Amino acid sequence: MSGEVFAGFSFILVIVLIVVIVYYSRRISQLNRKVTEVQLGAQQQAQQLAQQNFNAWVEQHSQQLRQQLEQSIREQYKAELETWRQQNEQAIRRDAIKKSVNTL
Repeated sequence: MSGEVFAGFSFILVIVLIVVIVYYSRRISQLNRKVTEVQLGAQQQAQQLAQQNFNAWVEQHSQQLRQQLEQSIREQYKAELETWRQQNEQAIRRDAIKKSVNTL
């Protein structure tokens, strides 16, 4: 009789172990899915942040280049304007000298 009780107890123990194994297998699968979802979300956030940082860097760099270009153009035109002024001043002075000489 005790052998039958032991066999019955062993059978129940095996069934309980199978149920526990199945439960934890499902739980592990659920946790793995959640981990995968969190990883994907984190990866997407990282990509978005990287893209935002890149866009900000491009905008800042473009602005700096634009400012440098504007400064260079300003300096070039300033030099050209100064050359033009000097050339015209000489022409105006020559013209004034001619007129002064003619009036004398």
